[in-house]
Amino acid sequence: MTTKRFLSLFLIALLYTPVFILISFSQVNQRTIGRYEYAQFDGVWYTVVQGKRGDLVDLKHLLVRLKDKADIKTFDFNKIGLPKLKDVRGRFADGFYELEIPEGVDPFEVAYRLQNTGKFEEVLFNVFVEVDKFPNDPYYTDQWNLGKISISNAWDIETGSSNIIVAVIDVGADYNHEDLIANRWSSIGYDFLDNDPDPYPSDGAAHGTAVAGIIGAMTNNGLGVAGIAGGWGGTGGIRIMHLDAGWKDVSGLERIGLSASAQAIDYAAAQGARVINMSFSSQTPYSPWESAINRAVNDYNVVCVASAGNYSSNESRSVRYPAAYDNVIAVGAIVQNDYRKELNDGSGDDRWGSCYGPQLDVVAPGIFIWSTDITGPAGYSYDNYTQHSVALQLPPPMLRVSLHLYFRSIHLLHGIK
Repeated sequence: MTTKRFLSLFLIALLYTPVFILISFSQVNQRTIGRYEYAQFDGVWYTVVQGKRGDLVDLKHLLVRLKDKADIKTFDFNKIGLPKLKDVRGRFADGFYELEIPEGVDPFEVAYRLQNTGKFEEVLFNVFVEVDKFPNDPYYTDQWNLGKISISNAWDIETGSSNIIVAVIDVGADYNHEDLIANRWSSIGYDFLDNDPDPYPSDGAAHGTAVAGIIGAMTNNGLGVAGIAGGWGGTGGIRIMHLDAGWKDVSGLERIGLSASAQAIDYAAAQGARVINMSFSSQTPYSPWESAINRAVNDYNVVCVASAGNYSSNESRSVRYPAAYDNVIAVGAIVQNDYRKELNDGSGDDRWGSCYGPQLDVVAPGIFIWSTDITGPAGYSYDNYTQHSVALQLPPPMLRVSLHLYFRSIHLLHGIK
């Protein structure tokens, strides 16, 4: 496409926005693999959910699981006319493997050939889901959410425990932030997207830093914000395991990888996390999530908590995954007057609503939630803390209303569902 033609189309889009939106969301070249549907929207592949665009698809990687959950090394790719596909992640989520598709090979042809062998229980493409965003603010007196949940009463009972590890699966975090460093896990965490031990978001993705701050920023230490379970006076807070499973794209959207997040769930459970926090969602119930969560809950007795998800105009309002699974605590959002966050509710951000339905377990304050930001100019602002005049969206789903129960007897949380 020439530059002139591109500019012409851009101007047309500005002048005829409704028409442009209609065209941009028209799907073409639809494919089905097992129970998953894929289609191109403006030349980019996404999943299809109820005829609409879903999650961004990674056509370079397939996620597979053999019916007998055997090692992928036992499968002979040559018998079906395929080159040996490289396993890039190892075994995760109870038998899944992530296979890299070589350059120049049709990814759908590979998927169909594997599926048609009859030996695979699951064959699907890796995807990237968007994080559920929210705003932040640097002063305790402005943290209306803490007063709304009567956090001071909870702090009379418990302010946090260094024996409790909370895994935050997100886009990485500034674990050396002045308000987070004392409460980071001893091994800090891991980057499952790049497969290295450093979960710092080199791409400037700031969502994970804000999530960590709301959960575990140090409390009563004379700095910034007060975390829910940040201890008192710089000691005794929970330990945050920072797990990077995402990235920020060129448009600024922060996304979570399906395979990376599923493997992060495995890791968190095996490394002793008592709670796994997941502030991301999809309308699709991906098998790797379900398998990893089942293993974490059933084998390691981990409490898994996830945001119920956000909906915009013409989208389903049902609770999304992984929050919709029976063994995950689903947390929705309310506004200052205790009503559920809805579209056009006059709360200060009319663009989104909080998903709801029978899977919803609890609600918590969900707009203008202020927290930590990446140190310096790399995050949401040019300060170590951020404040937004327009809300970004849902807060991290920590069970704030049950803080004292959690720290006194963590097993009680399993009775919520």
